[in-house]
Amino acid sequence: MDNTILLQKLKNVFVITLFSVVIFDVHAENGHVKAQYVLGLVHFTGQGVEKNPTTGMMWLRNADDNGNA
Repeated sequence: MDNTILLQKLKNVFVITLFSVVIFDVHAENGHVKAQYVLGLVHFTGQGVEKNPTTGMMWLRNADDNGNA
């Protein structure tokens, strides 16, 4: 699925806020693969946080390494 489409679907489910980014960060740090993937998209695109493609790619790679398809 195209990341743009996925991000739009995420926006439809919830508004990405600093609070939700903090929650995703806690779960991503604890190895939750979907949280790593979402956090990667959030940082890569700058949705709810300052855009940081380097951090975004780190989380996307972690998600991929941990089995996110």
